[in-house]
Amino acid sequence: LITRFSTIYFSGDPSRIRTAETGFDARVDIERSLWGFCPTFVISAPDCGLAGNCVDRHSCPRGCGKGLGLTTFTW
Repeated sequence: LITRFSTIYFSGDPSRIRTAETGFDARVDIERSLWGFCPTFVISAPDCGLAGNCVDRHSCPRGCGKGLGLTTFTW
């Protein structure tokens, strides 16, 4: 299953749009519950190098569970 988007909205707010740069699209890695921007030539979301981090107000306020393999991050 491959899920690709060209546009996303921060917290679903249509006034806070983020569009993928040329040559990229937004992908969802369903198995790892991650999303991010990935080059369009990469077929599988897990091959995009998406990294994850857990943050909550209780047991993990500074971040934990950081994934390895981050290859690209811009916002």
